[in-house]
Amino acid sequence: MTEAKGMTKLTNENYEIWRILMEAVFVRKNVRDVAVGTIPRPSTGPNSKAVRDWDRQNAEARAEMILAVEVDQLAHMTAGTAHEIWEELEHVHRSRGFATKMALRRKFMSMRMDDNQKMACWIGDVRSIAFRLKQAGIAVDDEDIILVLTMGLPDTYDTFVVALDSTNAAALTLDYVIGRLLNEESRKSPTGSREGAFRASVQHTRPRRPVTEVTCFNCEKKGHYQSNCPDKKEGAGVAAADFDAAW
Repeated sequence: MTEAKGMTKLTNENYEIWRILMEAVFVRKNVRDVAVGTIPRPSTGPNSKAVRDWDRQNAEARAEMILAVEVDQLAHMTAGTAHEIWEELEHVHRSRGFATKMALRRKFMSMRMDDNQKMACWIGDVRSIAFRLKQAGIAVDDEDIILVLTMGLPDTYDTFVVALDSTNAAALTLDYVIGRLLNEESRKSPTGSREGAFRASVQHTRPRRPVTEVTCFNCEKKGHYQSNCPDKKEGAGVAAADFDAAW
């Protein structure tokens, strides 16, 4: 989708999403009631404050819509009021509903994850198309989303999918599947598999402090451990030797 300054522009393929975003803009600008026709133009006279306020909101809502569409949509936006434009766009784009719905359904069921795609991005792509289908009036439940998520995985996930299929039906929720997918990606990641080994290696290869830098806890002089102190006091126990060895 084309975007300008954060707003997704209307094309021939994204009306349902654009409509939701546009309504949010209307609310933020405090012009929604005028734009969607909830408040008609007052009949109190052209110079009344109510009419002036309505005309201002209408002009702002109309401008916001015009700035949020691709150029090929401007032919549908010649009406004088924001509400008329709003209704015209709905009529034009929802009249194409059947073809749009079929195209979306085909796209949804044939989705495939790219080999180098992050799992979070793959999940987001699937849920985005599912959302568009729902907005177009097509029923999509969690089972459909789970099916597309797992069917579109690369062959390297075949064993994972087989294991997932054996999960108890009551536990096989969308949140559960998403969590398993993210964990599986982490497990397969070279970074993830080496992380534990790296930490262990660091612990075992930590350099021992040179004796010249060691301070004796008995005489407080450098150059030897307490266990080797020439001025060692009587009663120094094994604990001191053990502590020195740790260094």
